[in-house]
Amino acid sequence: MHRRSTYAAALSPWALLFLIIFFGCHKEAQRNSKSQSAPVVGGLDHNAKCGCPPDFKDGRSFTTYMRYQPNYEWNEVVAVDVNGKAVFEGDIVLGDTPTLRSLATAIKSLGGAGAVNRKLREVGAKEFSKGKAASPESRSASSLLLKIQGHRDAVQPWTAHRVAYDLSGISDRFFKIALEDAMRDWEKQTQLRFAPRTGTDTRFIRFQARSAGDDSCYWDGTKGVAIVDIDCSRHEIGHAIGLLHEHTRSDRDQNVKININNIETAHCLQFLMNKLPGALCGPYDFSSVMHYPAQAFSCNKKATIEARAPHLLTYNPLIVSAGDYRTANVIDGVGTCQ
Repeated sequence: MHRRSTYAAALSPWALLFLIIFFGCHKEAQRNSKSQSAPVVGGLDHNAKCGCPPDFKDGRSFTTYMRYQPNYEWNEVVAVDVNGKAVFEGDIVLGDTPTLRSLATAIKSLGGAGAVNRKLREVGAKEFSKGKAASPESRSASSLLLKIQGHRDAVQPWTAHRVAYDLSGISDRFFKIALEDAMRDWEKQTQLRFAPRTGTDTRFIRFQARSAGDDSCYWDGTKGVAIVDIDCSRHEIGHAIGLLHEHTRSDRDQNVKININNIETAHCLQFLMNKLPGALCGPYDFSSVMHYPAQAFSCNKKATIEARAPHLLTYNPLIVSAGDYRTANVIDGVGTCQ
């Protein structure tokens, strides 16, 4: 008994030093991570109004356009104006609302997405998308068409499988390690390679810690900024490399039930289905890291998303699924959706 007490006393200064450093860093990491049961989409608001209209839209929603796979042509989507930002699917910032409204007006004036896509194909749109100099025929196209094609997309593939990133905005060492682990997870079954930003990189992911003022994690592709905590990091990296939400696929009602009466009214647009053909890559994935959890944006602690029998919702924010890897490879140009 005496020997044990003497031994403990001899080690206590070192043990105390270790514990002070460890728990101090751990608490800062916890503040940065803001870990919670539904990390991607915020916590439960007991005072929130319940219920959504059948179309999930409200007065803030408007129609605009974005390019997406398989051919990265223009598609009609619904965004919501949040403090002057056009937000798609709840956590993807497409750009400033005035810019996206102006884009929509321009595309509609030329006959809509289908007409614009045909015209761009005629004048060599692929040269623009690859960043090459426009052909003489392309240069002679209307200035409005060229302006549309020159719009910077929030969701797009990366060049040569390389994804540059910047962690200078993350001060906590443990949080940096967690983000590096999340990026390594996306590399496991893809050809994507995440690399620290260099002086020549003009496009990169700038990670920033989610703060108390952020309603949720999100990806702002026009600025290259990912607002994250530890739990939502893989999800937002998924957006950064081009993936959309699983529960907004156009075939979702065949696979899951959305309980509109359990959803916070302010967040109904989080559940609006998109009509993008490229979002239908492979079968519906109940374990996708791009899915939302069962109680996402619940106003009453009841499920907002239920898998239809015989399926189960097996979403885990820390696990990238086989379906996620498949979609990432398709976007990266090295796989198929089959």
